[in-house]
Amino acid sequence: MNKSIRQRNAKLDLALDNAYLAGLTRRRGDLEIALSFQQASAAARAEVLGTDPRNMRTRYLLITDQARLGGLLRDLRRAVEARAAFERGYQLAREGDAAAMTATEGINALDALRREAAAPANFMGERLQPRP
Repeated sequence: MNKSIRQRNAKLDLALDNAYLAGLTRRRGDLEIALSFQQASAAARAEVLGTDPRNMRTRYLLITDQARLGGLLRDLRRAVEARAAFERGYQLAREGDAAAMTATEGINALDALRREAAAPANFMGERLQPRP
């Protein structure tokens, strides 16, 4: 395996770890920390997608990252940034191969983005409250 492939895989592994930690810290109510993990995940996946724009798996995951990032920003009362994150997710979907975006993973990523973008803000102080 050449060096660039190993580096790409390492970035994707790190992105997966950061996304997991973002979810964990969000559930604990640590939204600012969750935001930093989610931003790191999205940045790593965006970098990989920039070098390989036809990598649909990375595109799907980055769309989901943007949905989660938008949700975190919304819950932190940063509405303008939240809308920008959601729009980046929609832009990624528009830029993806049309056939691939109608595959199950593409549909699921877009559904997650739509649900999160349409969800109401979910905050109470700085602690995340469970959704009903």
